[in-house]
Formats: sequence, structure tokens, C-alpha cells
Amino acid sequence: MLPITLTGILSLVFLAVLFLRNGLVRNLTSPYTFICVAFFRFFGFPTDDSTMNVWIDCANLLAFVSFSTAYFVAQDGTTGNATRFFQRLCPSTTKPGTTIAPFGQTKILVCLVLLACYVLLNFWVASVRYGGLDKALVRFYSSYEIEQVSPWLMRISYNGYNLALLLVFVLRLNHVTCKRGFTAYWVALGAILLVAIPQGSAGRLLTVGYVVLLADCISAWQTGRTPRVRISSAVVVGCLVLSASVLLSIRGRVFDSPGDVVDLIRSGEMDLESEALGAVGTSHTLVQDYVGFSLTTFGESEPFLWFHTPYTILVNPIPREIWPSKPLSFGATLLELQGSSYEESGVSFAAGLAGEGYANGGHLGIVVLSVVVGFMCGKAAKYALVAFRLQSYASILVGILLFKFSTSFVRGDMLSAWTQNVYPLVMLVIAIAVFNLWRGLLLPPTLPLEGLKTSANQTPSWGSAPRATGRLRLGGRRALP
Repeated sequence: MLPITLTGILSLVFLAVLFLRNGLVRNLTSPYTFICVAFFRFFGFPTDDSTMNVWIDCANLLAFVSFSTAYFVAQDGTTGNATRFFQRLCPSTTKPGTTIAPFGQTKILVCLVLLACYVLLNFWVASVRYGGLDKALVRFYSSYEIEQVSPWLMRISYNGYNLALLLVFVLRLNHVTCKRGFTAYWVALGAILLVAIPQGSAGRLLTVGYVVLLADCISAWQTGRTPRVRISSAVVVGCLVLSASVLLSIRGRVFDSPGDVVDLIRSGEMDLESEALGAVGTSHTLVQDYVGFSLTTFGESEPFLWFHTPYTILVNPIPREIWPSKPLSFGATLLELQGSSYEESGVSFAAGLAGEGYANGGHLGIVVLSVVVGFMCGKAAKYALVAFRLQSYASILVGILLFKFSTSFVRGDMLSAWTQNVYPLVMLVIAIAVFNLWRGLLLPPTLPLEGLKTSANQTPSWGSAPRATGRLRLGGRRALP
């Protein structure tokens, strides 16, 4: 049996082509790079069930090819619609020859206050759920809820993390581009890590490092410099990788206070390298196992869940308090089919595009779901790359959330990926639109804009941003930076 699947081989081939074409640093702004990494991570290694490996790999390969084809189709063509969208949303992006404006002390203070409010809210909600601040700080993945809190507070606390990351990004970009807010950036970085580490997710922790690197790349882009990894960013990323290894190593352990974690690390009883690698290896094949479960369950012992995924996404905005019998996500459905209760555990499973697509309608369901999701991710990536070209904080922030959207659906489940990415994006776009309406700036372009020709998975060239070919009536008031 090969130590790697056909899906893993194909994803590695695509990654090699991307790196030969764009280089290491430019691929930091290429969503498809992270999509290939996700396919390799979750579907690149065979499971222990040798009788199912061929069928699992064929299903994943069908999903990968369908997703990638739709992704490249969505990427092709001009960027005129994307450019017009950002020029309507952020009119200041249409001013030719401008550079991104520095944040003054007042705006920096506002960012820090908003971030502090989110951190306090997160700690308060976690303290109530887990029975005190000490337990909340070491809850990781192992602690069980002591007391239930309002689902609305849970949603705000969970989805607010993405918006808090954007504040860290803004302060980092302001610091490296305009040489302002050095202390504010490091305070914000420490605050977001206080939220990320207790959650126990290595992925969320590493996302902080990527946000820092992305800010450095966009800063180089905005100022016409050659992108490079700064020493401070390399140190931050190195520390985050080490911290993520610790989180993986202590997963499954229950602690009563932060002192227990420190004592465990100092005791030398924990083999950090082997336990971290073991946890990573388990997570690599866990999704594959649920793909196999879907292939052998739906259409056999259980009926197909026809159109279950789009239906749950459509009705998800309705609060469960109003509709107690609202359909569960596919991941929660998998959990209950295996004899566990979603209400008791509060966790759900994921089976990737192949497993969830098959449950929604067999092999045709895999193709349909992969094509629809791939097309949406391709469009989101295209808009994100346009946003990164513009000298506007608001446009770049929307672009970052679109970037995240385009890379979040490979593992599944689809409803969780949708809610974690679409809701913060909608909140941000509404906030920007309301601000511009309040300032009287949301006006249509007076001339149509000529789109820029792009090819599939094009990464931006490291030079000055393109000049806009249309104009907006700005009405004499300042636009959102």
C-alpha cells in the first residue's frame, strides 16, 4: 500500500507548479496554495482500513478535480465587477496615485478598545461556561461546560474572533507600512493570543502567524518593495508553531489551572515531539475515516440526505430558540448516526467534500457540491486578490475575510465553514456600508470601470497598484480609509 494517496500526489504536483511559478513568498497571497495544502493534509494519507482506501481515494480525487475545475473557471476573466464592488463599498479606493493612509493615535486607540472589549467578552463567556476564569484559561478541548450561556453570546464570541484578527492585521499593517503604532501592535498580538491559546485549536493559533506574514506582504506591495520575511515576524511564527505543538501534545488532558500546565511541561513527562506528531497524524486520517463512513452508510443502511447541506445553510439564520427542531448540520448528523448526542458533546464531525457530497446524493452529489463550492471559493479568491491591490484598509479587510472564505471548505462540514466565514464577512461589509452612508459617500461610479485581465490563480505583481479608470463623486467628505 502506498504511503500517500492519489489525491495527495495530485495536490503535491499542483503545489510544486505553484512554487515554481510564483515562488515561496508570493504564494502567501495565493488561496489555491492553502487549498492544495488542505487537500494534502486531510486526504493525502491512507486510512487503516485497506479495503476502503481505494474507494475513499477515488471519491476524494473526484471532489478535488471537480473543485479545482470550478475554481479555475471562476478565476478566469476580467476583474471589473470586483473592482466596481470595492469602489462602491470604499470610494476612497478610486483615488489614483494615493498610498494607504497611516492610522493616527485616535484610530489606534479605537482598535485597542474594540479588541479589549472582545477579549473581556470572550473571557466572561468562557468563565461562565466552564466554572471560573482558571478553568476557562485551560479549557482547551477537554473541559466540559458547567453552565450554559445564551447562544447569541456564543455566536458573538465565536464569530468575533475573525474580526479581532482583522484589528491585529490593521495594527501590524499600519506599523510596518507607516512606522506607527509599534506598542499598540504588540499589545494587540498579546491580547489575541490570550484568546486563541485557551481554545486549544492549533489552527486558530497558526492563523495569527499567517495574519502577521500577510500584513508584511501587503505592506511590501503597497510601498513597492520586494516582499521578505521580517525577523520579528519569523520569531512570532516560530513561537506560534512551538505553542501549537504544545497544544497538540496536551490535547485530551484535563487541567484545573494554568499552573497545572506549567507543572506538566516542567516535569519532563511529556514527549513534545512524538505526542504532537501523533496528534497531527490522527487528525490527518480522521476526516478520511468519516469519508469512508459516509460511503458505506448513506444509500445502504441510511437513506441519502437529499439537498441536506444547502437546506441547512438556508435555514441556519433562524435561531434554534424559535425553531427547536431545526435540522442539524451534516457533521452533527454524523455524530448522532454513530450513537452520540450533539446536544451533550457539543462537537461535530467532518467528512470533506467527498463524504458530505455523497450523503447529499451519491457520486453526483460529490460532483455538484464540489463544483458549487469550488466556484464560490474561486470568486471569493478573485475578489480578495483585487482587494489586496487597493490602498484602503476597509477593502483589504474585506479581502482578508474573502481569502479565508476561499480556503475554508475543504475539510467541512459545509455549514460550519459557511457560518464561520460568511457571517463575519456580512457584518464587516454592513459596518463599512453604514459608515459610508452616514458620511454620504455610497454613490455609484460616474463612469464604467475597465476590468483587469487575470488568469486562474493569478497572484498580484509586486509593484504599484493599478490606477482606477473611473471616478466617483465624493461630495467633499472624507471616505473610509
